[in-house]
Amino acid sequence: MSLEILSPLQSIYDGFQTTNSSQSDAICTEVIPHKKLYQFLLIPAVVFTLLLAFAEKRVHKCLQCLAGRPGVVYPMDIMGRSSRVSYAAAFGATATLCSSVIFEQKYAVELGGAAYIKVFAVLLSMLIYGLDFMPLFTAITANSSLGFAVGTLYAWAFTLIVFFRNFYCDGLTVRTVLLIIAVNLPEMLCHLYLSISLPVRFVRSLCRKRNHQDLAVDFEDEDDILDSIKRSYQGVHVMKLFNPPKDEPQQPNGLKDKIISIFKGIYHKVVYSRLEGFRYSTRMLSVSVVSFILIYQVYVVILVAIIDLVDILFELIGAVADATEDDLQWVVRLLFYVVYSVYISLVVSLTVSFLVNVIMIVHTLASYRTLLLGLYKGDNGHLTPKEEKSNSTLLVGSMRYAGYQVAYVAWGYFIQFLILFIVAIILAVIIILVINGFHGWLVTILHNLWPVLLSSLVVNITQKIVCTFAFLQQNGKVLAIDNRRVFFVVVYFMFFYNIFLGLVSCLLRIIKAMVLGALFLPRLDHSTLPRKFQWFDPGFDSFCGFMHVENAHTHPVVLTFISLVQAEIIEKKRLVRNNSLEGVENGTMMIKPKRPINTVARFQWKLAYTLIKNPQLFIQRKDAMMQIFKQREIEADVDDRDIRIEILGKKM
Repeated sequence: MSLEILSPLQSIYDGFQTTNSSQSDAICTEVIPHKKLYQFLLIPAVVFTLLLAFAEKRVHKCLQCLAGRPGVVYPMDIMGRSSRVSYAAAFGATATLCSSVIFEQKYAVELGGAAYIKVFAVLLSMLIYGLDFMPLFTAITANSSLGFAVGTLYAWAFTLIVFFRNFYCDGLTVRTVLLIIAVNLPEMLCHLYLSISLPVRFVRSLCRKRNHQDLAVDFEDEDDILDSIKRSYQGVHVMKLFNPPKDEPQQPNGLKDKIISIFKGIYHKVVYSRLEGFRYSTRMLSVSVVSFILIYQVYVVILVAIIDLVDILFELIGAVADATEDDLQWVVRLLFYVVYSVYISLVVSLTVSFLVNVIMIVHTLASYRTLLLGLYKGDNGHLTPKEEKSNSTLLVGSMRYAGYQVAYVAWGYFIQFLILFIVAIILAVIIILVINGFHGWLVTILHNLWPVLLSSLVVNITQKIVCTFAFLQQNGKVLAIDNRRVFFVVVYFMFFYNIFLGLVSCLLRIIKAMVLGALFLPRLDHSTLPRKFQWFDPGFDSFCGFMHVENAHTHPVVLTFISLVQAEIIEKKRLVRNNSLEGVENGTMMIKPKRPINTVARFQWKLAYTLIKNPQLFIQRKDAMMQIFKQREIEADVDDRDIRIEILGKKM
C-alpha cells in the first residue's frame, strides 16, 4: 500500500512557488522518463545476465550439452556473509526506486482498464525492476573478473544516470544543489562506493592467482586451508566455545559499587559493542540500509517543503498585518501563533519520528544478533518454536521478511509522525491558551485530578511497602506469607480500593498499548499481539521464519565441521596429485592397477571394532531398538489379555 501524503503536499508547494519569483530560479525537467528508462534497461540487463550465465557451468542437468553452459546464476547468496557491504550498497542504490514505488506509485508499466489489469501492471513492474538490477547483484555474486567487469560497467552507468537526472536543471542555485545533495546523499554514496570498489576488485582479480575452494565457511584464498577455517568468523565462534566459562561477576556491596554497576549496565545496553566471531547476514544489513535511506529521503523532502511553505505563509501574514487596522491586529497575531505552532509541531514530530525509527533499526540489528546467538544454543527466546510451524511456512516467512521489514518501517514512520503531530498540536494549543490568559479551565482540571492521582500513588506505594516488610518473610526474599490474619483483613478492604484503582489502570493500559503498538510497529522482532495470538501477526511470523532458516543454514558449528571435512578431502587430493607429479619428474612413477575396494566390508569391520570398544552403543542401534519396541508391544498385549480374562471372570 502507498502513503499518498506527499502528492498533495508537493502540489501545494508547487502552487506557492509559482507565486514567488525568488523561489523559481531552477527549472528541472525529467530528461529520462521513468517508464522508458526501466523498460529500455531490460535490453542490457538481459544481455549481461546471459553473459554471466554462460560463464557458469551447470552442475547436474545436461552436462554434455554446450559443455555444461549456461549455468544458473543468482543475484545474492542470502545465507552468506561475503561482500556484505557491496550488497548493502547495491540495495541502497535501489532505495529511491523503492521510495517512488511506495510513496509516489511510479511503475515501469501502466495499463488502464479494470482493477485486475492495474494489479497485473504492478506485478509486471516489480518483475521489470528486479530484472533491471539483477546484473549488478549477479556480478557481485560471481566473484570473478568477468563479473566485476560487468558490475563496473553497470555501476558506472547507474551512477551517471542518477547524477544526470538529479542535476540536469537550468539555472541551478547553490541552495538547490545543496538540497539535491542532501536528499540523495545516501543513494549517491552507494553508487560512488560501487563505482570505486568494483573496478578495484576487478583489477585485484586480474592480478591474483585464483585458488579459491568452495568451503562452507567464509573462506579466504590461502595456501593453508585449515588456518583459513580457523580465522573465519565461524571458526572463531567455535574456538570460543572451548574456552572455559567466565566467572560470574560479584554482587556489588557498597553504595558506590551499586551505582557503578547500574551505570555499567546502562552503558552496555545503550552503547553497541562488537562481538568477535559474529557477522550480520547480508540480507539483514541490506534491509537496514534500504529502510534508513527510505525514511531519510522522506524526512528531508517533507522538512524542506514545510520550511519553504511556512516562509511563504509568514510573508503573507506580514503583508496582511501591514494592511490590517489596529483593531484587528489580534486576529493577525492569533493567525501567526497558529501557523507557528503548526510549523513547530510538524518539524518536531517529523524529526522525533525519524530519530525513533533510526534507533529502532539499530535495535533490530542488536536483537537479531542476540536472538540468533540464542538459537545457536537451542534457545528460542520469545520466537515461535519451529516445531509449531511447518518447514514450508518458515521458508515462506523467510522469503517475506526483507520486503515486509521495509514496508513496516515506512508505515511505522508515517503513523508515528501522525501521532506525534496530534500530540504536539494539543500541547501547542494548551500553551497558546495559557499564554493568552485562558488558563482557568486548566487550573480547574488539575484541581480536580490531583487528589485522584495522589491517592492512587499513595495506595500503590503503601501496598508495595506493606507486602515487602509486613506480609512476606525475610523482607520479601521468600514468597511465604507472614502475619496471615492481618493480611486477610487488608486484602478484604483493598478489594474495594482496587476497584477504583482499576479504572485508572485500565485507561493507562489502553494508552500504553497504543503507545507501544505505534512505537514497535516498525520492529518485526517484537509482536504487537499477545503470545497466544502471535500467529495473527504476519510481520512477526515472517521474522520467526527468517530467524529459523538463518539458524538452520548458518550455524557456525555445522559449517565449521563441514569445512573441516572438505579441507581433509582437498588435502588428500592435493597430496595424491603432488606425489604423482614428483613420480613423473623422477621417472619412478609406476602405473599400478587399482584394486577394488570393498567399502561395505571396510564399514562392517569398523562398525564391529566400534561396538567392541563401546558396548553401550549396541542398545542404541536400530535392530536393538526395534527388538525393545516389539518386546514392549508383546508385554502390552499380554497385559491386555490378562485384563480381559479378569473382566470376563468377574462377569461370569
